[in-house]
Amino acid sequence: GLHDIMVYPNPAHARATLEFDADKEGNAKLIIYDLTGREMQSTAFRMEAGKNGIELNLSNLPQGIYLVVVQGADDSMARVNIVVE
Repeated sequence: GLHDIMVYPNPAHARATLEFDADKEGNAKLIIYDLTGREMQSTAFRMEAGKNGIELNLSNLPQGIYLVVVQGADDSMARVNIVVE
């Protein structure tokens, strides 16, 4: 599974860092949704077992609140809100 997800700085401007722990390595997907559920950004990446860190490029997102979701290959999921200023 995925746990201990956090994002900083929050509120963020053009960039932020997402951190989470994964029980095992594998392919994963990072998706950023707006509050209406519209997909704003999607990135496939490889996660490692243990601590993971991903740089988020938020420069193309309008100001607002977004939901950041990490989906693991084993259907595990973690989510965190981020405010873009």
